[in-house]
Amino acid sequence: MEKSYHTYYIRGLPYKLIEIGMIMSGIIGKKSADLTWNWFQTDGIYPQRGKTYITIKR
Repeated sequence: MEKSYHTYYIRGLPYKLIEIGMIMSGIIGKKSADLTWNWFQTDGIYPQRGKTYITIKR
């Protein structure tokens, strides 16, 4: 996976449950007038060690 080096400010994440190293997959979106993105749907949450087992579709 190619890194974008972009920072996205996302509202709606369960920040109290997120730990360093977690891999999160989901859908984000924003309206053209919004400054931040919104987390709409969680597809998966994986521990860092699960990275070797995750298949990324391009």
